[in-house]
Amino acid sequence: MVYNYRYCNFFSGCNTGNSISPERQLVSDKEISVSWNDTSDTINAFEAKVSVYSMNSRRDTSLNLTSQYHLAAKLINDEQYVRLDMLNQSPDGRFRSVISNDKEMIMFDSASNEIQQRIPLEAAPDDLAFMGYGLGFGKVNLDSIKKEATRLNFDITEDKKNSSLTLSLPNELFTSEFEKRISTRVSFDSAADVLTEMETVAVKNDGATVTTSAEYVYQKCGDEYVKVGMITKIVTDYEKRIEGIPEDTEYFKTIDDIPEISEEDFNKMKENGNIFEEPSVKFGDPGDLSCIETIVEVYEDVEVNKTEDSVFKLLGNF
Repeated sequence: MVYNYRYCNFFSGCNTGNSISPERQLVSDKEISVSWNDTSDTINAFEAKVSVYSMNSRRDTSLNLTSQYHLAAKLINDEQYVRLDMLNQSPDGRFRSVISNDKEMIMFDSASNEIQQRIPLEAAPDDLAFMGYGLGFGKVNLDSIKKEATRLNFDITEDKKNSSLTLSLPNELFTSEFEKRISTRVSFDSAADVLTEMETVAVKNDGATVTTSAEYVYQKCGDEYVKVGMITKIVTDYEKRIEGIPEDTEYFKTIDDIPEISEEDFNKMKENGNIFEEPSVKFGDPGDLSCIETIVEVYEDVEVNKTEDSVFKLLGNF
């Protein structure tokens, strides 16, 4: 089965009414095709070309294409394998690829398959094993997830009117020497049985509070849902200012705050040598390092249940 869409009415975790944000518009403007091998009704393998756009509130005025890669994922012997093939050359002129499973990740040269690095991966806590519900590119077994979360006494908030189910995961499950976890929320659409949002709040060692929220975007294909994008916002908030920078320092929050001048004044200033180009304008208070990072991943040429095991042969013995 092949589904072709001019992606206008997409399904995602948030509904803001008739308004649409620039990041949502970026996804909606893409023409997305989904090719599904209908030998299975569930998603056991997934491939797509992924374009990554990003914007930092301190330096950017719009979302910019920053990287592209080919994504392949498959469940093999109840273990998830993921492969990323970068479509952008590295500084040395080579193309890099990565393959990972639950235990290990390898980095290698895409052309020669020469393995350059092996990195052991830390296993997820036992109490989070039930969250490994599959590939995460379509429907999940929400009944099983809810049952196991109840058994583990996790906080569960259910809004049947809005078909929403949210799990609050214990902070002690997420230990790190670099940060202290404050909260972790995972939300599902209980009508569609898909993961819709994930939010974490953590305090870094330098005192910054970082809130990371991810919104998952799907396309409905028949009775199934297929992931076609993700919108991530990383809000970093510093309470303390940088010492030595006065609070009354003049700055612009956004490009819209920069005053305009007439063409006549511009030409006069240029003639007098008072105009120069600044390639990297910094927005925001220079004494406050707080910022918002927006990352949009858009999937194209999606293929479901077509990936061969051999794609992951450098890591798996099959």
